[in-house]
Amino acid sequence: MKKINFRLDTIYKVSLNNIKWYNSKSKKKIHFLPYPINRKTENKHIDQIGESIKKKGVLRPVIVAALTFLSGKLDYYVIDGQHMFRALEKLGFDIPYIVVDIDSQEELIEILALLNNSSKSWVLTNYIDSWSWLKDDYKKLNTYIAKYNDVEASIVGAVFSGNTVASGALVTRIIKTGNFVIKNEKRAISLMDYLRDALNVVTKMNRYENRYFCSEYIKYVKDEGKDYDHTKFIERLRRNKDCVSLAIHTEGRLVEKFRTMQ
Repeated sequence: MKKINFRLDTIYKVSLNNIKWYNSKSKKKIHFLPYPINRKTENKHIDQIGESIKKKGVLRPVIVAALTFLSGKLDYYVIDGQHMFRALEKLGFDIPYIVVDIDSQEELIEILALLNNSSKSWVLTNYIDSWSWLKDDYKKLNTYIAKYNDVEASIVGAVFSGNTVASGALVTRIIKTGNFVIKNEKRAISLMDYLRDALNVVTKMNRYENRYFCSEYIKYVKDEGKDYDHTKFIERLRRNKDCVSLAIHTEGRLVEKFRTMQ
C-alpha cells in the first residue's frame, strides 16, 4: 500500500490519486473506532450532514486508517468523516475514501487529535477520552473532571498539571497533544477540594467570572502556602461574599480582596 505523508495541507491534494469507493457490496469492510478512541456518532449530526449532501454533494473523502494493532489482523477504520460515512450510507450513496497507514497506537491518537483540532469538531473532553485509551494520567484526569464537575475541564487540567488557571491556552494545547502529566496529585486534590468549597459560598457567576474567580483563588492559596487556613478563609468568605462578588467585576482586585477580608 502506498504510504501517504499525513499532513493536513497535503492530504487532500494527493487524495484524488488514491481515492476509492465503498458500498454495501464492497469486499473490504470498513469499521468504526470504538469509544473512547473516537467519539460516538450522533443521529442528529448524521441527518444534518445528509441534508447538506443532498444540496451540495460530497465535498471531501472519508479518511480510513489501515490498522493491525486493534484486532491483531489488518482491518480498516474510519478516522475522519464518520458522520459523513453514516449519512452517505443512510442515503444509499457510494462513499469516497482514502486509506492512510498508521503504525502505532500513539500515532493513531495523534492523528485523530490533529484532524479534529483542524475541523473544530472535538471539545476538550473528547481529546481526554481518546488519550485515556493510552495514558493513565488522562484516565485519572477524566476521573477528576467527573468528581469536580462544577469546574471547567481545562481548569481541572491546569490544577493537576501544576499550571496556572490563567494559562488556559497552554493547558489546552498540552492536553490535546498528549503531553498532559499530573504533578503533585495530593496537593492538586487539596486545591480542588478547597476551590469547590469556595465556589459553594459565592453567588452564581457566569463562565468568565467563574474562571476569573478560580484563577485568582488558586493563585491566592498557592501564594499563602503553609500560612493558608482554609477553615478561616471560608468563614471570612461567607461574611464578605457580597463584596467578593463586586470585586469579581474588577480585574486584578480579587486577590487583594482575599488578603484584606476580615
